Amino acid sequence: MVAACIYFLTKQYTPKIARENLTIATVQQGDIALMAPVFGEFASRYERLISAPDNGKVTEILLRGGETVTENTPIAILTNPDLTQQYQQQKTQLNSTTAQFTAFTLRQQNELLAEQGKQEDLIADIESLMLDVEANRKLAELGIAAKIDLERSELKLAQLNKQLERNRFRLESFIKMQQLEKQQQHMRLVAEQQNVANLADKMAALTIKAGIAGTLEKLDIELGQYVNAGQTLAKVGSSTDLIAKIRIPQSLAEKVQLD
Repeated sequence: MVAACIYFLTKQYTPKIARENLTIATVQQGDIALMAPVFGEFASRYERLISAPDNGKVTEILLRGGETVTENTPIAILTNPDLTQQYQQQKTQLNSTTAQFTAFTLRQQNELLAEQGKQEDLIADIESLMLDVEANRKLAELGIAAKIDLERSELKLAQLNKQLERNRFRLESFIKMQQLEKQQQHMRLVAEQQNVANLADKMAALTIKAGIAGTLEKLDIELGQYVNAGQTLAKVGSSTDLIAKIRIPQSLAEKVQLD
């Protein structure tokens, strides 16, 4: 009786599973992928500190921290009265130098035309005298004119030819001198144009721009604040190019490998 009771009690608590519910697989040997319980954060791969290009006063703040920016997005505007005055004075000086260069060029042209006119007049005198020499030669051959008149004409023609030769050399030197003078004046004009361009770039740089596309992470200025050249104004970080900073426990750090 005792044996029968034990049998029935044991049979009552034996679990049963239908065969079709069983999953049968072959045991295989291999590596097991383990997941490490770590955490971390995303950070910008590229960051840019924005500094003040010159001394100035913050007159406009266009964006606040956390806003999305592009490379040319204005963030703030500085003003520098001294730089503005210097720019206006340099522009006035450039206009004056440009007018002087134009007047200098016209004066050179007039002087060159005058020198060329003198040479043309001398050539005309030589051509006229050559006709007189030829006429006197024919008259002298016929015995109508004295030989002394022919010799005088020939002597004067020779003198004019030498004068023409000297005048041509003088004209060549005059042209070279004009070219050098014009080159010096042009170099001065170019230098002043470059000065104006540099000041214009400095004026444009007073409009502070992001420089890279991303997020304005930090803005370190307030409206009305005076800033010095080189002072940090803001920081921009890339929002699509990111890196993950993972905090791995020391016990797992030595097991980390590339790839």
